[in-house]
Amino acid sequence: MYSMSRKRVCVTVLMLLTSTMAWAAPKIELSVDVWDVGEIKQGSSHTNKIKINNTGDEPLVISKTKGSCSVCTGTVLDSKVVQPNEFTTLSVTFNAKRMRNKVSRTVTIFSNDPETPEKVLTVTALVKETPKPHMTLDPRSVDVGVMASGQYHKEKIKITNTGSADLTLKKAEFSTSKGLTVDIEGKDIVPPGESTHVVLKLGPFAKTGPIDEFTFIRSNDTASVGGLVKVRGYVTKETLASYVMIKPKGDAVALPNAKQKWYKEYEIANTASVPMTLEVDGTATIVQISADQKQISSVVLAPGESISIRVASLEELTEKNLRVTLEWPLTFTP
Repeated sequence: MYSMSRKRVCVTVLMLLTSTMAWAAPKIELSVDVWDVGEIKQGSSHTNKIKINNTGDEPLVISKTKGSCSVCTGTVLDSKVVQPNEFTTLSVTFNAKRMRNKVSRTVTIFSNDPETPEKVLTVTALVKETPKPHMTLDPRSVDVGVMASGQYHKEKIKITNTGSADLTLKKAEFSTSKGLTVDIEGKDIVPPGESTHVVLKLGPFAKTGPIDEFTFIRSNDTASVGGLVKVRGYVTKETLASYVMIKPKGDAVALPNAKQKWYKEYEIANTASVPMTLEVDGTATIVQISADQKQISSVVLAPGESISIRVASLEELTEKNLRVTLEWPLTFTP
């Protein structure tokens, strides 16, 4: 009897020890599971200290913390090891620089808690967007066609503020290539929904050849890179100005035909008092020229008469090919 009782006591003690060891573990709890930052301004930054409590009976070891957005949520942990019934502090910073409207982000805390190895803190906010200007240009590229050396060409660019704050043009900071000058025509402070203009003055050019100029219109719209305006065309001999007017019609158009990858239309007018003969330059090997859907090698224009021609490239539409069309494979004979 004595032996049996002794065995029962040993078994009971062993069961109690086993039960105690099985339940001994760390347990992670946060002072708040959701941090509502509230209504904040776009671009503002906010920090909150979150308590991480260990309500278990073994040390809590935090291996790492990770935000769902590395840019907008940052964390600093005071201590990685938390003894039973103690706490550490996690500093969480929320940055609303690129946020707007209602947003929600998370911070995950990784630990040795067997029940909750990944504890999630949710961060919410209502971000009020800061009023900003937004600049749009029309047009953003200009094709002046063919102009004579020694001549000027003016082009208006419409600037519209499609943002929610005043747009300020910074003329002193405009970047412009050598062949261009830029003036603001109208107001340099543009309220939301309104427009102004800048005038590009091109030339005069001493040399003939392709025109490849640009201007970058700067403003207080720091989020937009749309201030670049490109100007292209071709400068020819001054004597042609009194005989012919060449004007581009619309943008280049891609074609499905493999032999003609794209085309662009131009209007040519004879402004002289005598007939004008236009002839295709045979050295132009990568373009085809047609009028009224027919291939032509030459055409005679009476005084005051004009013709629309199509210049079609045999290659893919690229900036290089566009410049080739502007080198104008035509000769003019008055």
